[in-house]
Amino acid sequence: MPIGLSFKQNSLYNYGGISPNNLIMYHSTYNPLYYYNTGAYFGTGSTMFDLTVYKNNSSIINQAPYSGALSLNGIGTSTGGYTLSPNLVSYFSSSFNETQEIWFKNSFYNQSGTNGVVISHLGQTGTNVGYHHSNFEISGKTGYVGLFTLSIPGLSYVPVDTYIDGNWNCMAWTYSGTLLTVYSNGVKKNTLTVTRYTPTPSYHISLGTTDFTCMFTGTYFKGQIGSFKVYNRSLTSDEILQNYKYEKNFFTRSVRVNVIGPSEDATWYADIITKITTAKNLLYPGYTLTITQNNNSAYSGSDLTVSNYDTVLIFTDGGFTSPLGTNLNNFVTAGGGFVICTFANASVSIVNFTYTNCPIVFPGNQSAGGNLTLGTYTSSDPLMNGVSSFNIGTSGYGASGLTLQAGATSVASYSNGTNLVAKKTIGSARTVSLNFFPPSSTVRTDFWNASTDGGKLMANAIMWSGKAI
Repeated sequence: MPIGLSFKQNSLYNYGGISPNNLIMYHSTYNPLYYYNTGAYFGTGSTMFDLTVYKNNSSIINQAPYSGALSLNGIGTSTGGYTLSPNLVSYFSSSFNETQEIWFKNSFYNQSGTNGVVISHLGQTGTNVGYHHSNFEISGKTGYVGLFTLSIPGLSYVPVDTYIDGNWNCMAWTYSGTLLTVYSNGVKKNTLTVTRYTPTPSYHISLGTTDFTCMFTGTYFKGQIGSFKVYNRSLTSDEILQNYKYEKNFFTRSVRVNVIGPSEDATWYADIITKITTAKNLLYPGYTLTITQNNNSAYSGSDLTVSNYDTVLIFTDGGFTSPLGTNLNNFVTAGGGFVICTFANASVSIVNFTYTNCPIVFPGNQSAGGNLTLGTYTSSDPLMNGVSSFNIGTSGYGASGLTLQAGATSVASYSNGTNLVAKKTIGSARTVSLNFFPPSSTVRTDFWNASTDGGKLMANAIMWSGKAI
């Protein structure tokens, strides 16, 4: 493989704001581009995909789970072990200049801190044999980066930053000549002059494994990995910051949604909130979703402003106040997101609401047909992220005779051809139609089948209309 080969840009390998040149391995366990571009998330079985043209897929040892990120439980002999890259040595020149960047979440942090090797360098596929050393390690509340040298004490290292539970953090380091530079969340933190030992003839990188040649305890890492990049050159400070600013959008985005369901049965309403929250945690674990609940027949929407909410999800089996429709119109006009579900899209009109402000024309019927399933759909659309099945339930509560507004796009249909998911962008507002009644069979057996992906449909609609994805 030629040294310094530039990154190949095409429709599959397009990383937006990430610096592409000399990127030789990119595991984007959290980036939705994985799903859109490959039809899979970030791996399958025991393989963790590399999205570069080089296909440097890593092996996942002991099958760590894919809960929207690579989840490592710190026990190397059971589920949640570690990863192992292929031999990368042929990509490097004799100077072995390099950059590594990793997004991680210290999930098992406690008041006294925690320990664990996040990145380890190996001279063979086996761990703790031959050449091996901890490269990025957490001890207590602080992260450290080190490189191995032939001089005493062997492993030279510097502190990076303190990492706190509940937050995604980005660590990066570069090596050029004899200068090791470390960064935390895009900001340079420390430097160290060190002559790096060249790991030849083999150079493997492991995420999460134990390593006895360590800075501290050398234990397995407990936490999540969201993204990992390796370059065969030293990136500049500006490039490190550029990468951080772009990729943080996949880890720190937040959405504020107002779930409006006037006069609903309390258990039904609670089921909807549970399904949305569960799906959000699975598909978008690093995003913050703030839900405001309005299960009040008198709710007028007087607080519906884009300074308060990013989007709304509206449904009902009851009715709406007349001011609510006017306030919803003003909200969409101002750029707020809008997700409409049954029966607000069927037999219960939102008074004073202009239905051209959503993807569908208001129909009259409230049953699309019993036990309809997911038919044709656009798998690459973000509204279908993680969705592979849907069953409307025995009562078929959805709208029949659904007609799309001008400018709307059908994303998914039922098995009988009736529209299930549609979207429309109006100015800066994103609007979505979900053609089913949101409570599931968990609370009433004739509602949509809770073993299918209705929760994911609602979560995706909220995240997309709220402009988080």
